[in-house]
Amino acid sequence: MDLLAFGEDLLVPANKGNIDSSIVNGTSFATPLVTGLVCQVLEDLRNVAARMKVYELVSLMSNVWCMRELLKIMATNPGSHHNEVGYGVLNPLEYFEKTDQEKLTHKEIFTMTFDMHT
Repeated sequence: MDLLAFGEDLLVPANKGNIDSSIVNGTSFATPLVTGLVCQVLEDLRNVAARMKVYELVSLMSNVWCMRELLKIMATNPGSHHNEVGYGVLNPLEYFEKTDQEKLTHKEIFTMTFDMHT
């Protein structure tokens, strides 16, 4: 286990009549929420790359290893892996509250990925 994601009291879209959301429990809901987070990070990094003119960022972020490293940074214990809780609970605000320049401080991940594949 590398990361923990919430599995209780999750707000999700509902499919019952005119109710638009529902509270659910279960780890099976954590997977789509983490997948959604990955999609949001990819979209944001495309926008950051365009604004900061760092276009190689887009192709590097499609690398699985690179995204795993970025998700670890968003966890509550990013530098310390524990057998029971991995790197901790994902905290998306750790990423999304940063400025474009701060997001690029993780460029070493992208550069390392690029160096590994050239």
